[in-house]
Amino acid sequence: MSSKISIKQLAKECGCSTATVSNVLNSKGFFGSKIKDKVLKAARRYNYAPNPSARGLRCGKTELVGVIFYKPNADIFISEFYLSLMRGLQRKLSECGYDMILSEYTDSMLEDCIQPSFLIKGKADGLVIFGGFPKRAVEILASVKIPTVMLDTFSENCDSITTDGARSTEAMMSELAALGHKSAHYFAYITEDYNTDSRISGFLSGIAKYGFDRRRCILHRNFKTNDGACAELERMLRSRKKPPSAILASNDSLAHSLLEKAKSMNISIPSELSIAGFDDTAIATRCNPPLSTLHTDIEKLGEMGAQSILRRIKNPSAKIEHTFLFSEPIMRGSVSVPKTAAKKKKKK
Repeated sequence: MSSKISIKQLAKECGCSTATVSNVLNSKGFFGSKIKDKVLKAARRYNYAPNPSARGLRCGKTELVGVIFYKPNADIFISEFYLSLMRGLQRKLSECGYDMILSEYTDSMLEDCIQPSFLIKGKADGLVIFGGFPKRAVEILASVKIPTVMLDTFSENCDSITTDGARSTEAMMSELAALGHKSAHYFAYITEDYNTDSRISGFLSGIAKYGFDRRRCILHRNFKTNDGACAELERMLRSRKKPPSAILASNDSLAHSLLEKAKSMNISIPSELSIAGFDDTAIATRCNPPLSTLHTDIEKLGEMGAQSILRRIKNPSAKIEHTFLFSEPIMRGSVSVPKTAAKKKKKK
């Protein structure tokens, strides 16, 4: 293996400046293919790689972004939504020469008011708070003065990018009303989460705006898991009360579980019960019948998060920006005209 070489020696061999070598190796700026190939071949020959620590000391930047998630609200290793969001975020950061530090914020850290070690040690230029967090956790993380973006959640005190849950859910309520639905139940997890609160507010406003029967529109938020939601659905369907004609769920995974549970109880979907989700993840088209949902461009959401944190790192004193993405209703086979509305049409 060749002996170590400094960036000055590498630049001298390539016949260019050290700045040019640095920019080529860090994919910054535009260069002719000739000089680019020359630098890359020489770097490979001498096994040269930029020293990130030294570069950080020189420019006061680590070129790292911390990404932190709270597992009760964002299980990023099994959730289709968060895996797609992570792809968009990572790809855009990588294109701009940044790497990520991924860290979980735990309940014990929250109880002890502890910050992640990478924040305390100043190892990141910026922080992306990923998915829903308890308000107290956000306050603890915000106490470290570092450029911060809330991605898929919201805070007044820093940049945020998330779905417009209220307006989007209200749009789904409009679609259901147009089909003749008058009763709907909403299923959402009990954990504290801005997105869930926003989507529920859209459900409630849709009840009033589109003429639903308020007495037959109920919110179910007494469970932590999909299994708990299915148990709640079974209790509801086995009760003597008249069931709703439609169910909305706060995400596609939950909607899919409810759909399968209803089918296991010999409830016909959608003729006896319509079900709709939120996000339009891959599971929505794998359902039988395919799931009606609200479409979110998830990878775009992640890319926008990357752009936002890099903008904030570059200009920490810029005005705080909040971005809300509308999710369009996508109507598939899990939703149809309710039986009562169908009977009225036949009589006419």
